[in-house]
Amino acid sequence: MVFCPPPSAVIEQALKREYLKYGTCKSGSTPLIKKIMGISGDHLSFDGVVRKNGKPLARFLVHSADSHHRKLPQLKAFTLTDDEFFMMSDYAPKNSFDSRYFGAIQKNAIQGKAVPIFTF
Repeated sequence: MVFCPPPSAVIEQALKREYLKYGTCKSGSTPLIKKIMGISGDHLSFDGVVRKNGKPLARFLVHSADSHHRKLPQLKAFTLTDDEFFMMSDYAPKNSFDSRYFGAIQKNAIQGKAVPIFTF
């Protein structure tokens, strides 16, 4: 899905640290492309790995620091409400700045569906 992350101090920091590029979103970033990994009613928790409804998503680690040893935001457990989504990259989860760090996004932040043109 293509979406704009919401304006927040976390997104401001991500832009300054160049995790995200500057662009046209209200938050100042470019739109992001991520997969919906959590929907309304899903409970998400974080203990070094993302857990959805108590089950670990093994490929999705939650890092405490970036490659320059700067602290990353750490979320507390939460349950997604109506019109909230948890977005992550399943392409390069190790280096993705996604809902593991900035939290859920609202349905109205979604701009559309990303469709591949070339696949290898």
